[in-house]
Amino acid sequence: MLESVRPLLLDERRLAPGVFLVLLATLLAVHIGAPWRYMHDDNGRRYSSYARSHLTLGLSTTHGQDVFYNPQEHTLKPYGRHPPALGLLLAAWFALWRTSNPLAARVLPALFHLLSAALVLGLIRQDYPRTPAILACLALAVVPMSSFFGKLVNFEPVVLPFFILVVTTYWRWAENPGIGSPFLPLAIGAVAALLDWMILLALLTIVADAGWRFLQDQGRRFVWFSLLGSFVGLTAFAGILAWLATGPAGLHALAHGTTVRTHLKEGWTTARWIRALIRYNHWYFTRPLHYASLVMPLLLMDEVRHLGRLSDRTRLIALFGSAGLLPVLLFPGGSYVHAYWQFYLLPYAVLSFAYVLDAASHHLRPRLWRWVSLGVGVWLLAESAYILTTLYETPDVFVSKTVAEWESYL
Repeated sequence: MLESVRPLLLDERRLAPGVFLVLLATLLAVHIGAPWRYMHDDNGRRYSSYARSHLTLGLSTTHGQDVFYNPQEHTLKPYGRHPPALGLLLAAWFALWRTSNPLAARVLPALFHLLSAALVLGLIRQDYPRTPAILACLALAVVPMSSFFGKLVNFEPVVLPFFILVVTTYWRWAENPGIGSPFLPLAIGAVAALLDWMILLALLTIVADAGWRFLQDQGRRFVWFSLLGSFVGLTAFAGILAWLATGPAGLHALAHGTTVRTHLKEGWTTARWIRALIRYNHWYFTRPLHYASLVMPLLLMDEVRHLGRLSDRTRLIALFGSAGLLPVLLFPGGSYVHAYWQFYLLPYAVLSFAYVLDAASHHLRPRLWRWVSLGVGVWLLAESAYILTTLYETPDVFVSKTVAEWESYL
């Protein structure tokens, strides 16, 4: 009996996913019940108010859409820039909890983020050897983009597990048609589109990949998938537009928001935008993941040059990178001012980190590799601890001001 249990106890790679999920949950719990005062916490105040409007006024008044309600003046202020399902989901969650305080609000995205983490940890355990896997699991648990923004009351933590499933279910079917169904990623994407537009960019990524595979003579099934995926994405987009058009904001707010997010404001140069993206990336992902993310495209190109194609493992990383980068590039006005706009790059960054570490382990002598891996782990922990401490010790002035301005709303 003892002999059968001992390998499990000694195999860090098997233990890593559970251990690091607990670590991530612990870090997400830090200040989870605090008032709305940290970076981008104005989103939490915003969507909590929308949810309370649904619960107070009823769907017949709100039309199931995002509205601020001022109970003193009995006025409604519609939003209308995003699909309305997040506010509805949060309203149902508040009804279940029988409270709408910040703790209840933050727990919901934190649970979705733990699901995302479990999915990524499963990929790491499946594809990477022990030390790179452990360090990648540690990274996913501690880097601020995960451990801080993972409980942000906004679309990104809630949509990320759907984003991961869209990419991975397609990838498994594309690499092995006997596994999974081509309809599964499209169905997941269509449902998640009710939460936010960005999932449509994940659909666009797999549709483009299928089209490329068809052009590379990998089978006619890919052209059918590409056509069907395009139809599903466009239908979902049109359906949500129709839903928003029936609400109090119409489509004007969406059109204005799109203009703002797809353009840099006057004085925001392309060079400043790029510097901001780099600053956000190495600060919230930490430098070890930042550097791995920058090296990864070079490794992908080198693999194509030597093998003529990407392997299954590297193609998955490329898919995650493409899908995560599209929101950043297509909406520079948003990615310039919001650090969490890079949240969908989290699977790419973590898997790139694992891949680069795996590659390094094959080029370094065992003793040197042990010291390098130890140093990287300490570096990762030290940067993450410093950044998290800074974020929690420095309440955001803009958030405090915005929350105070919204005091009259539910």
